[in-house]
Amino acid sequence: MLQLITLVADGSAPAITWTTVVNTVVAVVLPILVALVTKEVHSDRTRAFLLLALSAVAGVLNEWLVSTGDFNWPKAIYDAVVIFVVGVAALLGLWKPSGVNDRAKAVLFK
Repeated sequence: MLQLITLVADGSAPAITWTTVVNTVVAVVLPILVALVTKEVHSDRTRAFLLLALSAVAGVLNEWLVSTGDFNWPKAIYDAVVIFVVGVAALLGLWKPSGVNDRAKAVLFK
């Protein structure tokens, strides 16, 4: 399950798992990937749906990688939603204000 900080069972100290780090990096980088593969003429709605689809893939992939037995669909959906929300927050709070998003859109399609 994607959590930024997972509490240890005895409550002594927080622990960060490798899947948390990977999912956080994926969530922050996904908006740039979307900007790289979409043209400037695509609408924000198209980019949002693409980000949602990639987040769903990342959530399912995360659950598939960490599941030791039965696949847990609620956890996969939760992960996908969290990845999408973090991706949107990264886009609106980091990538758009810094201009990285606009430069990424112009890289492949000039």
